[in-house]
Amino acid sequence: MSVASRYRQAWEGFWSEAPEERGAVFWDAEPTLTAARHLALFEPHLTDAQLPLIDLGCGNGTQTRFLADRFPHVVGADLAGAALDRARRADPDGRAAYRQLDAADKAEVEALHAELGDANVYLRGVLHQSAAEDRQPLADGLAVLLGTRAGRCWWSRRRPPNPSWRDWPRAPTGRRPSWRPSSGTASHPPRPPTAPSRTICGRPV
Repeated sequence: MSVASRYRQAWEGFWSEAPEERGAVFWDAEPTLTAARHLALFEPHLTDAQLPLIDLGCGNGTQTRFLADRFPHVVGADLAGAALDRARRADPDGRAAYRQLDAADKAEVEALHAELGDANVYLRGVLHQSAAEDRQPLADGLAVLLGTRAGRCWWSRRRPPNPSWRDWPRAPTGRRPSWRPSSGTASHPPRPPTAPSRTICGRPV
């Protein structure tokens, strides 16, 4: 099984088994606490706000819907079809478009770029959930999506708010995260926490 297939399988399993309740998944935060704050930082750096905006790693689409109310053409892209199914169900009016995409696959990102042209990219919690050796293909894919006219991409990495939220899927290991309650919350395979950081990156990525 290829690296890409293992990532896809891990995330399909994650989103198939995750609770449906709003906010049950760690990063399914209120947009006022996430995308809205990020928007204030990255919007001044956009060279053309009329370009399509790709919410890469959109998950169940909470941030995508927020962004779709503020940009004319927003596409939520995710590796997992199960995540996109949730995003579409939560967006019955079709405020955004949704696409399954492996951003580390050169052919897939080139096909999306050929369809959309240069695009601004909103990125929150994708690169740091990949193994270090797998991040360069993702960065290369971002460069393709941005093209020559797009402004910036954004990502953030934050420490879980309490010890019971220990981790989320990272490098594919064949082990799916557990949703058994632990002190009233879901539990995940352990990983050493990382210090909070925020970065705005320009192009090239």
